[in-house]
Amino acid sequence: MTNASVKQRICVAALQEVCSGNTVFLGYGSTVAQFAKALPADICLTIVTNNLDAVSHLTHLPNIDVWIAGGRLRHQHRDISGVHTQNFFNSFRADVAILGVGGISGQGELLEFQFDEGELTKTILKNSRKRVLLADASKYLRNASVCISSLEDIDMLYSDCQADELIELCATQQVQLNIVEASL
Repeated sequence: MTNASVKQRICVAALQEVCSGNTVFLGYGSTVAQFAKALPADICLTIVTNNLDAVSHLTHLPNIDVWIAGGRLRHQHRDISGVHTQNFFNSFRADVAILGVGGISGQGELLEFQFDEGELTKTILKNSRKRVLLADASKYLRNASVCISSLEDIDMLYSDCQADELIELCATQQVQLNIVEASL
């Protein structure tokens, strides 16, 4: 996993966004899987996910009720995607969505590399009360071809990126930016 130590710190900081009794969507990506790994053993949650690495970590947490989406297995990404996955997520309403992203443009657009990823992320955003984006600094100004949304559709961003432009974008689009130190 690229930037593993930073992603781990981002995930630990973002743990404050969930509490026992919540229904939580966990989306695509290694950072989201790292969030699942960081969950405390005593927390009681309902988690809905398509992220197989997250599921692997959750098997060790018996207080978490896990719902796993069906659909097409993407071997390389270790997740499930497609219209069946999207329909599955549409059946739930989450208190909190924990999301990763392929990139964030200079205009605050949220970008993905694959169309299926983008469509599922849109569904997750639509069906969540609180939307939390986890994105290390490498995601800012990273180009990807599928525009899924913008920062204005996110409530909180956890990142180690301290670029003035990103800070301004978050303020303008009313996103609570939580900056995590890149190194200890």
